[in-house]
Amino acid sequence: MDVSTRDELEHHVEAEQRVTPLELFFDLVFVFGLTQVTSLMSADPTWSGLARGMLVLAALWWAWAAYAWLTNTIDPDEGAARLAVFGAMAAMLIVGLAAPGAFDDDALLFGGAYSRFGCCTSSCTPSRPTTRTYVARSCGSLRPRSSPPD
Repeated sequence: MDVSTRDELEHHVEAEQRVTPLELFFDLVFVFGLTQVTSLMSADPTWSGLARGMLVLAALWWAWAAYAWLTNTIDPDEGAARLAVFGAMAAMLIVGLAAPGAFDDDALLFGGAYSRFGCCTSSCTPSRPTTRTYVARSCGSLRPRSSPPD
């Protein structure tokens, strides 16, 4: 590898990003929500109970994936983003508490808290050009490469 190629590679290497204690605590809130799904499923050990549990599990998994992407895109320990993360964490704690009754008495609580989580998460989502740039970089390897000239 020649010097210019090595310099280009070093230039593109990003600084290592460490997981913050706030992110780890938020992950524990998600784990609590996931354990509550087992309460939902054990209360109704039928195929419909399994389907309900899988729906709640899918909602929690989707929320966690969105949160993980977001905290890799922004710094969750700075300014308003930190407040939004705390708001989303509180909402997800309520979602976890309401998960066992998500199809019964706690359905409104579950849905309202899940909606609040979405609002808190979207309040600190990067602007569209930044998001487009991130997606373009992530999917850049999916573009067909032109073949070298003969």
